Amino acid sequence: MFPVGLYGTLLVGLFGVTFPELIAPVENAACTVVSLPLRAYSILLNEQPVLAASRVPTPEGLEEAQLKRVLEGALGPVGYAPLVCQVIERRRPSPGAAVDELVLSITRAEVADFAPLVTVGDGLVGFLDQDGPLDKPAIVRLLSYRPREMPVGESLRPRSPARPARIAAEVECREADAQGTLHFLVEPARSVGSWPLRCSMLDDAYLASRLRHGGAPVMTSSQIEDPLLPPGLRVGTLMIWGYPKLDIPVGLFVQPVCDGRGINTVVLWRIGNREETAEVAPAEHGDLLAVHFSRLPAPRPALVQWMVTAPGRSTLPDGAALVDRGRFLGVLRRPWSGLSLVSRFGRSGRTWSLLLLDRGRVTEIVARAAGVTRDGRLRLRVLSPTESGSSNPWSLSAASFGELFTGVNGPHCP
Repeated sequence: MFPVGLYGTLLVGLFGVTFPELIAPVENAACTVVSLPLRAYSILLNEQPVLAASRVPTPEGLEEAQLKRVLEGALGPVGYAPLVCQVIERRRPSPGAAVDELVLSITRAEVADFAPLVTVGDGLVGFLDQDGPLDKPAIVRLLSYRPREMPVGESLRPRSPARPARIAAEVECREADAQGTLHFLVEPARSVGSWPLRCSMLDDAYLASRLRHGGAPVMTSSQIEDPLLPPGLRVGTLMIWGYPKLDIPVGLFVQPVCDGRGINTVVLWRIGNREETAEVAPAEHGDLLAVHFSRLPAPRPALVQWMVTAPGRSTLPDGAALVDRGRFLGVLRRPWSGLSLVSRFGRSGRTWSLLLLDRGRVTEIVARAAGVTRDGRLRLRVLSPTESGSSNPWSLSAASFGELFTGVNGPHCP
Protein backbone atom coordinates (compact mmCIF):
# COMPACT_ATOMS: atom_id res chain seq x y z
CA MET A 1 0.00 0.00 0.00
CA PHE A 2 1.10 3.56 -0.65
CA PRO A 3 2.19 5.16 2.71
CA VAL A 4 -0.19 8.10 2.59
CA GLY A 5 0.25 8.94 6.27
CA LEU A 6 4.05 8.97 6.09
CA TYR A 7 4.19 11.15 3.00
CA GLY A 8 1.49 13.42 4.39
CA THR A 9 3.52 13.93 7.58
CA LEU A 10 6.67 14.69 5.57
CA LEU A 11 4.73 17.17 3.44
CA VAL A 12 3.39 18.96 6.53
CA GLY A 13 6.90 19.04 8.00
CA LEU A 14 8.32 20.53 4.80
CA PHE A 15 5.56 23.15 4.77
CA GLY A 16 6.39 24.08 8.37
CA VAL A 17 10.11 24.47 7.59
CA THR A 18 9.45 26.52 4.44
CA PHE A 19 6.74 28.79 5.90
CA PRO A 20 7.38 28.90 9.68
CA GLU A 21 5.38 32.09 10.18
CA LEU A 22 2.21 30.44 8.83
CA ILE A 23 2.42 27.36 11.02
CA ALA A 24 3.56 29.24 14.14
CA PRO A 25 0.00 29.77 15.56
CA VAL A 26 -0.75 26.06 15.21
CA GLU A 27 2.57 25.13 16.81
CA ASN A 28 1.94 27.58 19.66
CA ALA A 29 -1.51 26.14 20.35
CA ALA A 30 -0.17 22.58 20.28
CA CYS A 31 2.64 23.45 22.71
CA THR A 32 0.11 25.08 25.04
CA VAL A 33 -2.17 22.02 25.12
CA VAL A 34 0.69 19.54 25.60
CA SER A 35 2.23 21.55 28.45
CA LEU A 36 -0.96 22.12 30.48
CA PRO A 37 0.00 19.51 33.15
CA LEU A 38 3.48 21.07 33.46
CA ARG A 39 1.92 24.52 33.77
CA ALA A 40 -0.31 23.36 36.62
CA TYR A 41 2.67 21.66 38.32
CA SER A 42 4.77 24.82 38.01
CA ILE A 43 2.10 27.13 39.41
CA LEU A 44 1.18 24.93 42.39
CA LEU A 45 4.54 23.63 43.56
CA ASN A 46 7.27 26.16 42.76
CA GLU A 47 8.59 29.48 44.02
CA GLN A 48 8.94 32.65 41.97
CA PRO A 49 12.22 34.08 40.73
CA VAL A 50 11.97 37.03 38.36
CA LEU A 51 12.32 37.44 34.64
CA ALA A 52 14.27 40.47 33.36
CA ALA A 53 12.41 41.66 30.27
CA SER A 54 14.98 44.23 29.20
CA ARG A 55 17.33 45.81 31.73
CA VAL A 56 18.28 45.63 35.38
CA PRO A 57 20.07 48.25 37.54
CA THR A 58 23.81 48.43 36.85
CA PRO A 59 25.87 47.06 39.80
CA GLU A 60 27.81 49.65 41.78
CA GLY A 61 31.27 50.27 40.36
CA LEU A 62 30.64 48.50 37.06
CA GLU A 63 29.29 51.49 35.13
CA GLU A 64 32.17 53.76 36.22
CA ALA A 65 34.75 51.13 35.26
CA GLN A 66 33.08 50.56 31.90
CA LEU A 67 33.10 54.30 31.13
CA LYS A 68 36.80 54.47 32.01
CA ARG A 69 37.48 51.52 29.71
CA VAL A 70 35.77 52.95 26.61
CA LEU A 71 37.08 56.51 27.14
CA GLU A 72 40.68 55.58 27.92
CA GLY A 73 42.77 57.22 25.20
CA ALA A 74 39.63 58.24 23.27
CA LEU A 75 40.48 60.13 20.10
CA GLY A 76 37.97 61.75 17.75
CA PRO A 77 37.70 64.47 15.10
CA VAL A 78 38.52 68.05 15.95
CA GLY A 79 35.39 69.92 17.05
CA TYR A 80 33.58 66.80 18.28
CA ALA A 81 32.90 65.61 21.83
CA PRO A 82 32.43 62.00 23.01
CA LEU A 83 29.04 60.47 23.75
CA VAL A 84 29.02 57.05 25.43
CA CYS A 85 26.26 54.79 24.14
CA GLN A 86 25.08 51.32 25.12
CA VAL A 87 24.77 48.41 22.68
CA ILE A 88 21.41 46.63 22.96
CA GLU A 89 21.79 43.98 20.25
CA ARG A 90 24.36 42.45 17.90
CA ARG A 91 23.60 41.28 14.38
CA ARG A 92 25.27 38.92 11.93
CA PRO A 93 24.45 38.18 8.27
CA SER A 94 23.81 34.47 8.97
CA PRO A 95 23.75 32.21 12.07
CA GLY A 96 27.31 30.96 11.59
CA ALA A 97 28.84 34.27 10.52
CA ALA A 98 30.70 36.82 12.62
CA VAL A 99 28.97 39.81 14.23
CA ASP A 100 29.21 42.81 11.90
CA GLU A 101 26.50 45.20 13.16
CA LEU A 102 25.69 46.71 16.57
CA VAL A 103 22.28 48.14 17.48
CA LEU A 104 22.48 51.14 19.82
CA SER A 105 20.13 52.46 22.49
CA ILE A 106 19.52 55.76 20.65
CA THR A 107 17.78 56.50 17.37
CA ARG A 108 19.17 57.51 13.98
CA ALA A 109 17.58 60.94 14.40
CA GLU A 110 19.67 61.59 17.50
CA VAL A 111 22.93 60.84 15.66
CA ALA A 112 22.06 62.57 12.38
CA ASP A 113 24.77 65.25 12.79
CA PHE A 114 27.38 63.01 14.43
CA ALA A 115 30.75 62.13 12.96
CA PRO A 116 30.54 58.71 11.26
CA LEU A 117 33.36 56.99 13.17
CA VAL A 118 32.69 54.86 16.27
CA THR A 119 35.46 54.13 18.76
CA VAL A 120 36.27 52.16 21.91
CA GLY A 121 39.17 53.74 23.76
CA ASP A 122 41.81 54.58 21.16
CA GLY A 123 40.47 51.89 18.80
CA LEU A 124 38.34 52.37 15.70
CA VAL A 125 35.59 49.72 15.62
CA GLY A 126 33.28 50.88 12.83
CA PHE A 127 31.06 53.58 11.34
CA LEU A 128 27.49 54.72 11.85
CA ASP A 129 24.90 53.62 9.31
CA GLN A 130 23.20 56.93 8.64
CA ASP A 131 20.68 55.63 6.09
CA GLY A 132 17.17 54.49 6.97
CA PRO A 133 14.16 55.65 9.05
CA LEU A 134 15.09 58.26 11.64
CA ASP A 135 12.87 56.71 14.33
CA LYS A 136 14.71 53.37 14.22
CA PRO A 137 17.68 52.52 16.48
CA ALA A 138 21.09 53.69 15.30
CA ILE A 139 23.28 51.00 13.74
CA VAL A 140 27.06 50.66 13.87
CA ARG A 141 28.62 48.77 10.98
CA LEU A 142 31.88 47.22 12.13
CA LEU A 143 34.98 47.43 9.94
CA SER A 144 34.37 43.82 8.86
CA TYR A 145 30.89 44.63 7.51
CA ARG A 146 30.25 43.56 3.93
CA PRO A 147 27.21 45.05 2.14
CA ARG A 148 24.27 42.67 2.06
CA GLU A 149 22.17 42.03 -1.01
CA MET A 150 18.55 43.16 -0.86
CA PRO A 151 15.77 40.58 -1.32
CA VAL A 152 15.01 39.52 -4.88
CA GLY A 153 12.34 41.77 -6.36
CA GLU A 154 13.52 44.93 -4.60
CA SER A 155 16.99 45.27 -6.07
CA LEU A 156 19.89 43.04 -7.01
CA ARG A 157 22.40 45.71 -6.13
CA PRO A 158 24.05 45.70 -2.69
CA ARG A 159 23.06 48.36 -0.22
CA SER A 160 25.58 51.15 -0.13
CA PRO A 161 27.36 51.35 3.25
CA ALA A 162 27.31 54.56 5.27
CA ARG A 163 31.07 54.71 4.89
CA PRO A 164 33.43 53.22 2.29
CA ALA A 165 34.52 49.75 3.36
CA ARG A 166 38.22 50.66 2.94
CA ILE A 167 40.23 52.81 5.33
CA ALA A 168 43.80 54.01 4.96
CA ALA A 169 46.14 52.50 7.57
CA GLU A 170 49.81 52.02 8.36
CA VAL A 171 52.06 49.82 10.44
CA GLU A 172 55.59 50.36 11.76
CA CYS A 173 57.83 47.46 10.67
CA ARG A 174 60.70 46.90 13.10
CA GLU A 175 62.09 43.52 12.11
CA ALA A 176 65.76 42.95 11.32
CA ASP A 177 65.15 42.62 7.56
CA ALA A 178 62.05 44.80 7.36
CA GLN A 179 62.18 48.30 8.76
CA GLY A 180 60.04 51.24 7.82
CA THR A 181 56.42 52.32 7.60
CA LEU A 182 54.11 50.22 5.43
CA HIS A 183 50.96 51.93 4.14
CA PHE A 184 47.92 50.08 2.81
CA LEU A 185 44.13 49.92 2.84
CA VAL A 186 42.18 47.82 5.34
CA GLU A 187 39.02 46.21 4.04
CA PRO A 188 36.66 43.35 5.03
CA ALA A 189 38.13 39.93 4.35
CA ARG A 190 36.26 37.01 2.85
CA SER A 191 34.15 34.94 5.24
CA VAL A 192 36.45 31.93 4.78
CA GLY A 193 39.49 33.84 6.05
CA SER A 194 41.08 33.38 9.46
CA TRP A 195 40.74 37.10 10.30
CA PRO A 196 37.89 39.52 9.50
CA LEU A 197 40.07 42.26 7.94
CA ARG A 198 42.73 42.14 5.24
CA CYS A 199 45.35 44.52 3.84
CA SER A 200 45.28 45.56 0.19
CA MET A 201 46.96 48.14 -2.08
CA LEU A 202 50.32 47.90 -0.30
CA ASP A 203 52.60 50.83 -1.08
CA ASP A 204 55.79 48.76 -0.64
CA ALA A 205 55.40 45.13 -1.71
CA TYR A 206 59.08 44.39 -1.07
CA LEU A 207 58.87 45.58 2.54
CA ALA A 208 55.72 43.48 3.03
CA SER A 209 57.47 40.39 1.64
CA ARG A 210 60.21 40.69 4.28
CA LEU A 211 57.77 40.56 7.21
CA ARG A 212 57.96 37.35 9.24
CA HIS A 213 56.19 38.11 12.52
CA GLY A 214 52.78 39.58 13.19
CA GLY A 215 51.62 41.43 16.29
CA ALA A 216 52.41 45.03 15.35
CA PRO A 217 49.61 47.57 15.92
CA VAL A 218 47.82 48.81 12.79
CA MET A 219 46.86 52.50 12.98
CA THR A 220 44.86 54.88 10.83
CA SER A 221 47.20 56.57 8.37
CA SER A 222 48.88 59.89 9.08
CA GLN A 223 49.13 60.60 5.33
CA ILE A 224 45.38 60.92 4.74
CA GLU A 225 43.89 64.32 5.48
CA ASP A 226 40.37 63.35 6.51
CA PRO A 227 38.95 65.74 9.16
CA LEU A 228 36.45 63.09 10.30
CA LEU A 229 38.98 60.25 10.60
CA PRO A 230 41.98 61.37 12.67
CA PRO A 231 45.34 59.57 12.37
CA GLY A 232 46.64 57.43 15.22
CA LEU A 233 43.48 55.44 15.89
CA ARG A 234 44.19 51.76 16.52
CA VAL A 235 42.56 49.56 13.88
CA GLY A 236 43.85 46.22 15.16
CA THR A 237 46.83 43.88 15.10
CA LEU A 238 48.77 42.86 12.01
CA MET A 239 48.54 39.13 11.24
CA ILE A 240 50.64 37.33 8.61
CA TRP A 241 49.33 34.31 6.70
CA GLY A 242 51.56 32.10 4.60
CA TYR A 243 54.21 29.41 5.00
CA PRO A 244 56.17 30.24 8.18
CA LYS A 245 58.53 27.26 7.88
CA LEU A 246 59.65 28.53 4.48
CA ASP A 247 59.59 32.20 5.48
CA ILE A 248 57.06 32.97 2.73
CA PRO A 249 54.29 35.43 3.64
CA VAL A 250 51.26 35.19 1.34
CA GLY A 251 48.80 37.70 2.77
CA LEU A 252 48.56 40.40 5.43
CA PHE A 253 45.48 40.52 7.64
CA VAL A 254 44.26 42.51 10.64
CA GLN A 255 42.69 41.24 13.83
CA PRO A 256 40.27 44.03 14.96
CA VAL A 257 41.02 45.79 18.20
CA CYS A 258 37.72 44.54 19.69
CA ASP A 259 35.77 41.33 19.16
CA GLY A 260 32.29 42.27 17.92
CA ARG A 261 30.73 39.58 20.13
CA GLY A 262 31.99 41.34 23.25
CA ILE A 263 31.40 45.04 22.51
CA ASN A 264 28.86 46.38 25.03
CA THR A 265 29.57 50.12 25.04
CA VAL A 266 30.87 52.41 22.29
CA VAL A 267 31.83 56.07 21.92
CA LEU A 268 30.10 58.28 19.35
CA TRP A 269 31.29 61.75 18.41
CA ARG A 270 28.90 64.72 18.41
CA ILE A 271 29.61 68.36 17.58
CA GLY A 272 30.99 70.07 20.69
CA ASN A 273 34.05 70.73 22.82
CA ARG A 274 36.18 67.60 23.22
CA GLU A 275 37.43 68.85 26.60
CA GLU A 276 33.92 68.62 28.08
CA THR A 277 32.99 65.72 30.33
CA ALA A 278 31.79 62.84 28.21
CA GLU A 279 28.01 62.42 28.22
CA VAL A 280 26.22 59.08 28.50
CA ALA A 281 23.25 58.42 26.24
CA PRO A 282 20.18 57.22 28.20
CA ALA A 283 19.40 53.53 27.80
CA GLU A 284 16.00 51.90 27.57
CA HIS A 285 14.64 50.28 30.72
CA GLY A 286 12.30 47.32 30.83
CA ASP A 287 10.19 45.70 33.51
CA LEU A 288 10.79 42.70 35.74
CA LEU A 289 8.07 40.07 35.54
CA ALA A 290 7.55 37.46 38.28
CA VAL A 291 7.39 33.92 36.88
CA HIS A 292 7.07 30.38 38.20
CA PHE A 293 10.23 28.37 37.86
CA SER A 294 10.35 24.55 37.66
CA ARG A 295 12.77 21.74 36.84
CA LEU A 296 11.51 19.03 34.50
CA PRO A 297 12.41 15.51 35.69
CA ALA A 298 15.13 13.59 33.83
CA PRO A 299 17.10 10.33 34.41
CA ARG A 300 20.42 12.20 34.66
CA PRO A 301 21.21 15.67 36.09
CA ALA A 302 22.81 16.74 32.82
CA LEU A 303 19.47 16.21 31.02
CA VAL A 304 17.35 18.27 33.43
CA GLN A 305 15.43 21.05 31.64
CA TRP A 306 14.21 24.26 33.25
CA MET A 307 10.85 25.81 32.44
CA VAL A 308 9.22 29.09 33.47
CA THR A 309 5.53 30.00 33.53
CA ALA A 310 4.23 33.55 33.37
CA PRO A 311 1.02 34.55 35.17
CA GLY A 312 -2.08 35.02 33.04
CA ARG A 313 -1.42 35.74 29.38
CA SER A 314 1.83 37.65 29.86
CA THR A 315 4.13 37.60 26.84
CA LEU A 316 7.62 36.23 27.45
CA PRO A 317 10.23 37.70 25.07
CA ASP A 318 12.60 35.29 23.37
CA GLY A 319 16.09 35.48 24.85
CA ALA A 320 15.03 37.38 27.99
CA ALA A 321 17.28 36.98 31.03
CA LEU A 322 16.11 34.83 33.94
CA VAL A 323 17.46 36.21 37.22
CA ASP A 324 17.05 35.35 40.88
CA ARG A 325 17.92 38.12 43.38
CA GLY A 326 20.39 39.63 40.91
CA ARG A 327 21.96 36.27 40.01
CA PHE A 328 21.89 35.37 36.31
CA LEU A 329 20.43 31.91 35.63
CA GLY A 330 20.02 31.80 31.85
CA VAL A 331 17.86 33.02 28.97
CA LEU A 332 14.44 31.99 27.68
CA ARG A 333 14.33 29.82 24.59
CA ARG A 334 11.52 30.15 22.03
CA PRO A 335 8.63 31.00 24.42
CA TRP A 336 5.06 30.07 23.62
CA SER A 337 1.78 31.06 25.39
CA GLY A 338 3.00 32.01 28.85
CA LEU A 339 5.65 29.25 28.92
CA SER A 340 9.28 28.89 27.96
CA LEU A 341 12.23 26.55 28.31
CA VAL A 342 15.51 28.00 29.59
CA SER A 343 19.03 27.88 28.17
CA ARG A 344 20.97 27.65 31.42
CA PHE A 345 24.15 29.60 31.85
CA GLY A 346 26.89 27.03 32.26
CA ARG A 347 24.92 24.20 30.69
CA SER A 348 24.10 25.40 27.18
CA GLY A 349 26.75 25.38 24.45
CA ARG A 350 26.13 28.99 23.39
CA THR A 351 28.66 31.80 23.52
CA TRP A 352 28.19 34.48 26.18
CA SER A 353 29.26 38.11 26.42
CA LEU A 354 30.60 38.77 29.93
CA LEU A 355 32.20 41.63 31.88
CA LEU A 356 35.05 40.93 34.31
CA LEU A 357 35.43 43.63 36.97
CA ASP A 358 38.94 43.25 38.36
CA ARG A 359 40.17 45.92 40.81
CA GLY A 360 38.26 48.71 39.11
CA ARG A 361 39.15 47.61 35.58
CA VAL A 362 36.66 46.06 33.16
CA THR A 363 37.54 43.42 30.56
CA GLU A 364 34.95 42.42 27.98
CA ILE A 365 35.05 38.64 27.67
CA VAL A 366 33.56 36.27 25.10
CA ALA A 367 33.34 32.80 26.65
CA ARG A 368 31.65 29.42 26.47
CA ALA A 369 30.92 27.06 29.36
CA ALA A 370 33.49 24.26 29.64
CA GLY A 371 31.92 22.15 32.39
CA VAL A 372 31.59 22.13 36.15
CA THR A 373 34.31 21.11 38.62
CA ARG A 374 33.78 18.55 41.39
CA ASP A 375 33.27 21.30 43.96
CA GLY A 376 30.52 22.84 41.83
CA ARG A 377 32.46 25.67 40.21
CA LEU A 378 31.76 26.65 36.63
CA ARG A 379 34.65 26.49 34.16
CA LEU A 380 34.64 28.94 31.23
CA ARG A 381 36.63 28.72 28.01
CA VAL A 382 37.61 32.28 27.10
CA LEU A 383 37.38 32.87 23.34
CA SER A 384 38.24 36.56 23.47
CA PRO A 385 40.29 38.58 24.36
CA THR A 386 43.62 36.92 23.72
CA GLU A 387 45.94 35.76 26.46
CA SER A 388 48.34 38.04 28.26
CA GLY A 389 51.37 38.99 26.17
CA SER A 390 49.40 39.95 23.08
CA SER A 391 49.63 43.46 21.67
CA ASN A 392 45.93 43.84 22.39
CA PRO A 393 45.76 46.59 25.04
CA TRP A 394 42.79 44.86 26.69
CA SER A 395 44.29 41.35 26.81
CA LEU A 396 43.29 39.06 29.66
CA SER A 397 45.90 38.08 32.23
CA ALA A 398 46.03 34.49 33.45
CA ALA A 399 45.98 35.88 37.01
CA SER A 400 42.81 37.93 36.45
CA PHE A 401 40.13 37.57 39.10
CA GLY A 402 37.14 39.56 40.29
CA GLU A 403 33.40 39.81 39.82
CA LEU A 404 31.78 38.47 36.64
CA PHE A 405 28.72 40.15 35.13
CA THR A 406 26.70 39.64 31.96
CA GLY A 407 27.32 41.80 28.94
CA VAL A 408 24.76 42.30 26.19
CA ASN A 409 23.46 38.87 25.13
CA GLY A 410 20.46 40.04 23.12
CA PRO A 411 17.88 42.85 23.10
CA HIS A 412 16.25 41.45 26.27
CA CYS A 413 19.38 40.27 28.10
CA PRO A 414 21.49 43.26 29.20
